[in-house]
Amino acid sequence: MPAGSLTLDLLSTGSGSCDSTPLALCLSSFSIGVDATTCSVTVTPLQASGVYVPGIWSSNSAGTYKRPVACPTSARTAVTPSGSPNPSAAQMQDAIRLAIEQHIYGASLKQDLTDVLAWSSGIATLTAAAGSCTLKYAVTQVRRGGGWCEPCLAASIVLHQPGKVCMCCQPDQAAGA
Repeated sequence: MPAGSLTLDLLSTGSGSCDSTPLALCLSSFSIGVDATTCSVTVTPLQASGVYVPGIWSSNSAGTYKRPVACPTSARTAVTPSGSPNPSAAQMQDAIRLAIEQHIYGASLKQDLTDVLAWSSGIATLTAAAGSCTLKYAVTQVRRGGGWCEPCLAASIVLHQPGKVCMCCQPDQAAGA
Protein backbone atom coordinates (compact mmCIF):
# COMPACT_ATOMS: atom_id res chain seq x y z
CA MET A 1 0.00 0.00 0.00
CA PRO A 2 1.53 3.33 -0.98
CA ALA A 3 2.06 5.77 1.85
CA GLY A 4 2.64 8.64 -0.53
CA SER A 5 4.65 9.86 -3.44
CA LEU A 6 6.32 12.89 -4.93
CA THR A 7 6.53 13.76 -8.60
CA LEU A 8 9.65 15.63 -9.65
CA ASP A 9 10.22 17.33 -13.01
CA LEU A 10 13.67 18.45 -14.16
CA LEU A 11 14.09 22.23 -14.30
CA SER A 12 17.83 22.55 -14.97
CA THR A 13 21.05 20.54 -15.11
CA GLY A 14 23.70 23.19 -14.73
CA SER A 15 24.22 22.95 -18.55
CA GLY A 16 27.22 21.65 -20.47
CA SER A 17 27.94 17.94 -20.19
CA CYS A 18 25.40 17.70 -17.36
CA ASP A 19 22.60 17.80 -19.95
CA SER A 20 23.60 14.32 -21.14
CA THR A 21 24.21 12.57 -17.82
CA PRO A 22 22.26 9.32 -17.38
CA LEU A 23 20.38 10.82 -14.43
CA ALA A 24 19.23 13.85 -16.43
CA LEU A 25 18.27 11.69 -19.40
CA CYS A 26 16.51 8.82 -17.63
CA LEU A 27 15.02 10.79 -14.75
CA SER A 28 13.81 13.98 -16.41
CA SER A 29 10.48 13.32 -14.71
CA PHE A 30 9.98 10.70 -12.01
CA SER A 31 8.11 9.82 -8.89
CA ILE A 32 9.44 8.72 -5.54
CA GLY A 33 7.02 6.33 -3.88
CA VAL A 34 7.04 5.28 -0.24
CA ASP A 35 5.40 2.10 1.06
CA ALA A 36 3.01 2.62 3.99
CA THR A 37 4.18 -0.44 5.93
CA THR A 38 7.96 -0.50 5.52
CA CYS A 39 8.69 3.00 4.15
CA SER A 40 10.50 1.26 1.25
CA VAL A 41 11.34 3.67 -1.56
CA THR A 42 10.76 3.17 -5.28
CA VAL A 43 11.78 5.46 -8.12
CA THR A 44 9.50 5.34 -11.15
CA PRO A 45 10.47 7.21 -14.34
CA LEU A 46 7.62 9.05 -16.03
CA GLN A 47 9.23 10.12 -19.32
CA ALA A 48 12.01 7.61 -20.01
CA SER A 49 10.42 5.79 -22.94
CA GLY A 50 12.58 6.12 -26.04
CA VAL A 51 15.54 7.59 -24.11
CA TYR A 52 18.97 5.91 -24.33
CA VAL A 53 22.19 5.99 -22.31
CA PRO A 54 25.55 4.24 -22.74
CA GLY A 55 25.41 0.52 -21.95
CA ILE A 56 27.73 -1.29 -19.54
CA TRP A 57 29.95 -4.26 -20.23
CA SER A 58 28.64 -7.34 -18.50
CA SER A 59 32.17 -8.28 -17.46
CA ASN A 60 33.13 -4.72 -16.48
CA SER A 61 30.32 -3.12 -14.53
CA ALA A 62 32.47 -0.07 -13.84
CA GLY A 63 32.80 0.76 -17.53
CA THR A 64 30.42 2.00 -20.15
CA TYR A 65 30.58 1.68 -23.91
CA LYS A 66 29.08 3.56 -26.82
CA ARG A 67 26.29 1.13 -27.67
CA PRO A 68 23.19 2.72 -26.16
CA VAL A 69 20.64 0.92 -24.03
CA ALA A 70 17.14 2.09 -23.19
CA CYS A 71 16.53 3.82 -19.89
CA PRO A 72 14.41 1.80 -17.46
CA THR A 73 10.75 2.68 -17.94
CA SER A 74 9.43 1.19 -14.71
CA ALA A 75 10.40 1.05 -11.05
CA ARG A 76 13.28 -1.15 -9.97
CA THR A 77 13.47 -3.11 -6.73
CA ALA A 78 12.38 -1.04 -3.74
CA VAL A 79 15.02 0.13 -1.26
CA THR A 80 14.09 -0.44 2.39
CA PRO A 81 15.61 2.12 4.74
CA SER A 82 17.53 1.06 7.80
CA GLY A 83 15.32 1.61 10.83
CA SER A 84 12.26 0.32 8.97
CA PRO A 85 9.36 0.43 9.73
CA ASN A 86 10.08 3.66 11.65
CA PRO A 87 13.07 5.23 9.91
CA SER A 88 14.40 8.65 10.75
CA ALA A 89 14.41 11.42 8.16
CA ALA A 90 18.16 10.79 7.60
CA GLN A 91 17.55 7.07 7.02
CA MET A 92 14.83 7.96 4.50
CA GLN A 93 17.20 10.34 2.70
CA ASP A 94 19.74 7.51 2.46
CA ALA A 95 17.11 5.15 1.02
CA ILE A 96 15.98 7.78 -1.50
CA ARG A 97 19.60 8.40 -2.51
CA LEU A 98 20.26 4.69 -3.04
CA ALA A 99 17.03 4.20 -5.01
CA ILE A 100 18.00 7.05 -7.36
CA GLU A 101 21.67 5.99 -7.64
CA GLN A 102 20.73 2.40 -8.57
CA HIS A 103 17.80 3.21 -10.83
CA ILE A 104 19.55 3.29 -14.21
CA TYR A 105 22.10 0.47 -14.08
CA GLY A 106 21.18 -1.24 -10.83
CA ALA A 107 23.79 -1.89 -8.16
CA SER A 108 26.34 -2.72 -10.89
CA LEU A 109 27.07 0.92 -11.69
CA LYS A 110 25.56 3.37 -9.24
CA GLN A 111 25.22 6.99 -10.36
CA ASP A 112 26.82 8.39 -7.22
CA LEU A 113 25.26 11.45 -5.67
CA THR A 114 27.11 13.76 -3.31
CA ASP A 115 23.88 15.38 -2.21
CA VAL A 116 20.32 14.23 -2.57
CA LEU A 117 17.06 16.07 -2.44
CA ALA A 118 18.02 19.26 -0.72
CA TRP A 119 14.54 20.83 -0.38
CA SER A 120 13.90 24.52 -0.80
CA SER A 121 10.61 26.18 -1.74
CA GLY A 122 9.32 23.32 -3.87
CA ILE A 123 12.69 22.64 -5.49
CA ALA A 124 14.58 19.37 -4.96
CA THR A 125 18.27 19.41 -5.84
CA LEU A 126 20.41 16.36 -6.68
CA THR A 127 24.16 16.73 -7.02
CA ALA A 128 25.86 14.03 -9.07
CA ALA A 129 29.44 13.15 -8.14
CA ALA A 130 30.46 12.70 -11.79
CA GLY A 131 30.97 16.16 -13.25
CA SER A 132 29.55 17.83 -10.14
CA CYS A 133 26.25 18.24 -11.97
CA THR A 134 23.49 19.93 -10.03
CA LEU A 135 20.09 18.73 -11.18
CA LYS A 136 17.20 20.88 -10.02
CA TYR A 137 13.70 19.44 -9.97
CA ALA A 138 10.33 21.06 -9.30
CA VAL A 139 8.22 19.07 -6.86
CA THR A 140 5.07 19.17 -8.97
CA GLN A 141 2.88 16.72 -7.11
CA VAL A 142 2.60 15.38 -3.59
CA ARG A 143 0.27 12.46 -2.92
CA ARG A 144 -0.59 11.39 0.58
CA GLY A 145 -1.73 7.96 1.61
CA GLY A 146 -2.81 6.50 4.93
CA GLY A 147 -0.65 7.97 7.67
CA TRP A 148 2.10 9.37 5.45
CA CYS A 149 4.15 11.95 7.31
CA GLU A 150 7.61 13.47 7.67
CA PRO A 151 9.57 10.37 8.73
CA CYS A 152 8.62 8.64 5.49
CA LEU A 153 9.86 11.39 3.17
CA ALA A 154 10.90 14.89 4.17
CA ALA A 155 10.10 17.64 6.60
CA SER A 156 9.28 20.55 4.33
CA ILE A 157 8.06 19.49 0.93
CA VAL A 158 6.03 22.12 -0.86
CA LEU A 159 4.64 22.14 -4.35
CA HIS A 160 6.29 24.38 -6.91
CA GLN A 161 3.06 25.91 -8.17
CA PRO A 162 2.15 29.55 -7.58
CA GLY A 163 -0.58 29.90 -4.99
CA LYS A 164 -0.66 26.22 -4.04
CA VAL A 165 1.09 24.66 -1.07
CA CYS A 166 1.07 21.10 0.17
CA MET A 167 3.17 19.99 3.09
CA CYS A 168 3.60 16.58 4.65
CA CYS A 169 0.93 16.35 7.29
CA GLN A 170 0.06 14.27 10.26
CA PRO A 171 -2.80 11.85 9.45
CA ASP A 172 -5.39 14.13 11.07
CA GLN A 173 -4.32 17.26 9.16
CA ALA A 174 -5.60 18.31 5.77
CA ALA A 175 -3.10 18.76 2.97
CA GLY A 176 -3.73 21.85 0.91
CA ALA A 177 -3.42 21.55 -2.85
